[in-house]
Amino acid sequence: MTIKQKVRARLGLDDLRAQLARVEGSLRKHDDRLKTQRALIDKQQAVIANQRQRLTKQQERIAELAERAESAEVRASRVSTVYAVLEQQIASMETRLDELSTQVRDDTLPATQGEREEGRKLLDEIREEHSRIRARFGVMVRYEERIRRLEIALKPVPGA
Repeated sequence: MTIKQKVRARLGLDDLRAQLARVEGSLRKHDDRLKTQRALIDKQQAVIANQRQRLTKQQERIAELAERAESAEVRASRVSTVYAVLEQQIASMETRLDELSTQVRDDTLPATQGEREEGRKLLDEIREEHSRIRARFGVMVRYEERIRRLEIALKPVPGA
């Protein structure tokens, strides 16, 4: 054994070098694991960012739909109010028409036979017109509903 070998053996350099090589190998393995974990974390952060964007779009869409629903509710309330008023007016006219019909039918009005005939004809015309008004009223309500549906269908929704 040479002096160099003896000094090495005494100082345990060979053992230290072997131990150092093992530690370096272990550190490389840990470094590789950390890189793998970092890559996984980066992927998950990208997924989270994508989900955050989708959530923001959905929240904007929900806000838009809520606004549209509120607008439709206001319009429906307005239409309902108009409908109720017109319905009361038509009902009032029907009542008045029935009273007049009863008076003409029962001959309780002071009038000649010719005037009564003319009154009956006039009442018949009024009934026909009243029937047409009711039909138009129904058409108007259906038309308004179709317009509302069309407006909703054609209005662009953000994020859609």
